[in-house]
Amino acid sequence: KAEYEKAITRWNHPAIRFNMAVALVNLDRTLDAFESLEQSLRFGPEPLGAHSAQALTYRRLLLGRLARIRVVCAVSGARVTLDGQPLLTGPGEATRLTLTGRHQVVASLEGHLTDTRPVVVAPGEVTTVTVRPLRLVTGTRYQRRFRRVWMPWLIFSGGVVVAAAGAGLLARASSDYAAYNTGFAE
Repeated sequence: KAEYEKAITRWNHPAIRFNMAVALVNLDRTLDAFESLEQSLRFGPEPLGAHSAQALTYRRLLLGRLARIRVVCAVSGARVTLDGQPLLTGPGEATRLTLTGRHQVVASLEGHLTDTRPVVVAPGEVTTVTVRPLRLVTGTRYQRRFRRVWMPWLIFSGGVVVAAAGAGLLARASSDYAAYNTGFAE
């Protein structure tokens, strides 16, 4: 690819771009190949001559492996990444051409809960993802274990009654045990 990039700096001809796209397809660099192929086709089929049909075939094949992700974030200052790469700072939206399959969109902002969205994109489709980091106060919900205030006191009182009954039974058992030992000794 480096040699093609040198050649493009001297003469940005569509045929050079097409040859670079073919090399990138062979290297399995689909996104770079598509970009180069689009550059080679932007002036129409004439500059490519006999290779124009092949270029269109490559374009169709590459589009079968690519999809678009549109990310929308309305929170001011939120940093949004796509697969770990910076995408935008909110508020705003961005669209990226990606490979099909699984991706991850993450929006983060200090003092907010990070919003992480796994995304699966299909070929030829535009998938829209809306991310919104939540303020920590919004994301925190306090909930009592018991809805009524008297419920814990009732449970505590029940425990005291059971403990008192158990203490009474223990005292009686000790008394009976002592009487049995005294009777046995006599």
